[in-house]
Amino acid sequence: MTPVRTRVLTSGLAAALAAGSLLAAPAPAPAAPVFTQIEVDPYASEGLTGACTNTGPALPATPVTVLNENGTSLATSLTTTAQYTANGDPTDVMTNTATLQASSSASTAGGLPQSITTSFSGTVSATASKGASTCDVRSVAGVEVDFEFTTAVPLWATLSVHHKGPGYVEAYIDQDIGDGYHELYGRSLDGGGSTTVLLPPGTYSGYVEGDSGRNANANVSASVSGKASITFALPGSTSAAPSGKASKYVALPGARACGTHNATATLTAKKKALKQVKKVTFTVDGKKAATLKGKKLKKGRAVALPLVDSAAAELGATVLLKNGKERTVDASYLACTS
Repeated sequence: MTPVRTRVLTSGLAAALAAGSLLAAPAPAPAAPVFTQIEVDPYASEGLTGACTNTGPALPATPVTVLNENGTSLATSLTTTAQYTANGDPTDVMTNTATLQASSSASTAGGLPQSITTSFSGTVSATASKGASTCDVRSVAGVEVDFEFTTAVPLWATLSVHHKGPGYVEAYIDQDIGDGYHELYGRSLDGGGSTTVLLPPGTYSGYVEGDSGRNANANVSASVSGKASITFALPGSTSAAPSGKASKYVALPGARACGTHNATATLTAKKKALKQVKKVTFTVDGKKAATLKGKKLKKGRAVALPLVDSAAAELGATVLLKNGKERTVDASYLACTS
């Protein structure tokens, strides 16, 4: 898959004493939705090349359904059949059926979008009454999740697609000022791809979609699967959370500090654990950044590791214990700027 066309609540009661009696305070208003629009839009289509007449059923109805953010996944099931008969030869009939089953979801956190995803599978089944037909027929069953939101802070958006079998998959996002868009797509290709772009504050719209379908003028049977998603994260947040046995001795931060251009690691505050440590070596992108040993090994000590704002970063800590064993912990962070 090849990246292309990149341009640039809760309610409750609070008690209060007033005038000698216990009064219930008004319930807080529910949080406003993050997505100003988010809906699942199935689609079915057919096409023809050749001198043939449509003798099949009408396209199925494909009503749009609102997708509730942070709700359960919304299931979509669709089957569509295209059938054409050759003009002048009623025995030459080409039938092409596409099916799709999809699961779509959207999540938010802290008043910001978190993810939009659709996963799908399906089949393409075509039958030619004479083994081969003069009618080249296309049938498509698909689903598109459309969205719109406004953000007051910059966000990293990662667009990812995966696809196998005959069909189409796409992830797309566009800023309302119309000066650029970011998109991944692929048709009739196996594989996947991803790209990450920094979104400045503003209003954005886009979609994730996938379908099953292909042209056929002979007997064909194939399965389809795929996934399209867009995930969002604040600049400086982790792209891979801290992991490793050395986390008993060293805490890597949950996010880098964009304002101070560094990430701060902290030695354990547990005196018993720290007594086991002989030396701690910190790395940034695999290069040694700081070493602590001897009197520098103080419980709770903070170590600021300078980072380049415009680049993603990988932090690591290797702890050499007094018994000669080593323990490591690693984490990855998104850049602060593009």
